[in-house]
Amino acid sequence: MVIFVKRCVALKKFSSIKNTIFYLIQKTIKIYFYEEIFINSPLNLLDFKFLNSIMKGEKRRFLMKKHTVDMTKGSIFKHIIKFAIPIMLAGVLQTLYNAADMVVVGKFAGKNDLAAVGSTSSAINLLISIFVGLSSATNVIVARKFGAGNKSGVSKAVHTAIAVCICGGTALMILGILLSRKILVWMDSPDDVIGLATLYMRIYFAGIPAMLLYNFGSATMRAVGDAKRPTYFLMASGLINVSLNLVFVIIFKMGVAGVATATVIAQIVSALLVLRCL
Repeated sequence: MVIFVKRCVALKKFSSIKNTIFYLIQKTIKIYFYEEIFINSPLNLLDFKFLNSIMKGEKRRFLMKKHTVDMTKGSIFKHIIKFAIPIMLAGVLQTLYNAADMVVVGKFAGKNDLAAVGSTSSAINLLISIFVGLSSATNVIVARKFGAGNKSGVSKAVHTAIAVCICGGTALMILGILLSRKILVWMDSPDDVIGLATLYMRIYFAGIPAMLLYNFGSATMRAVGDAKRPTYFLMASGLINVSLNLVFVIIFKMGVAGVATATVIAQIVSALLVLRCL
């Protein structure tokens, strides 16, 4: 260790005491894992940014291992239960977005607002079911590539899924905003609430790309055995949705527009959290 410090000082790699301390802490923690790198590698590898990237990679692998269910070891029945419960819970939580909106507007806004949000629930639940079904294709492809040890194939599948989400989600968003009123007319929504219902649907459709990104991203994570974190992210976004619902409806008196905006923000948060793990 003393020799290592002398080499670093001789190379003048550190510009401050703070960087020196942080560097030495990293070295102490990882000395058993990276001894070969420090001893046998050329001097230009002894770089602060290089070490920091290694630390981040180790942390990422540790978190993935911590939340992943390995179906090849231990009791199959136990693993299936551990893997299935978060998936079922996630499906329920996604449908509760609309239910939470109905509860808040019904309690603090008015009857017309409640009727408007309620008249959109069938269309929204249909959309969620379609997106969950589409994401299953990503799950299958990524799982096959991951099981075969084809890292480049996994990367290609994930990037393709993200591109589909962005392009397809944008197209669906535009169509949904343009056709919201027509869809509600086809569903025989009452004339006295169709205006508010159209407003809710149009704002909701603005969050379609984020909803697609979450569903495709969570399907990718489940394909490698991580069913817990997507559910945790959905729980967090659900809490954000309810909190913002109360703020927008009670404080800002936004009514239907408030609960729809809160839902879109919550969907964006869940999508960003999933993308951060990919």
